[in-house]
Amino acid sequence: MGLYANVPFAQAPGMGLNAFFTFTVVMIMGFTWQQALAIVFLCGVLNFILVITRVRKMLILAIPESLQYAIGGGIGFFIAYIGLKNAHFLDFITEGSSILSSRIEDGKIVQVISRDVVPSLARFNDPVTLLALIDSSSSLP
Repeated sequence: MGLYANVPFAQAPGMGLNAFFTFTVVMIMGFTWQQALAIVFLCGVLNFILVITRVRKMLILAIPESLQYAIGGGIGFFIAYIGLKNAHFLDFITEGSSILSSRIEDGKIVQVISRDVVPSLARFNDPVTLLALIDSSSSLP
């Protein structure tokens, strides 16, 4: 993709499929990693067919420009949320947690607990927060 179309970043959206298949298909749904890789291969073949028949371009052009910008903005906010959460700038409320649902896994009842995420003042003695601050300040001009 990088050599032919000169857009190597175009492969990045497909990388999300790797996480989906690892955590959802293999770990939660119980497929083997070989089966998950076979599905990834089939998705790649389908994507290749969509690209060479120009159906992919037609689909992209069918999406209104404002919606394309909104999708990009939404993805940006989601990535920022993940970064803030992993840097411990967002904290979990543990009091008042409630059980959303229960399901059975391997003969055991698993309860899914609701935890609301709210912004909180970061603890500056937390090594993760300090590392995030040091790393982000090193990229400033």
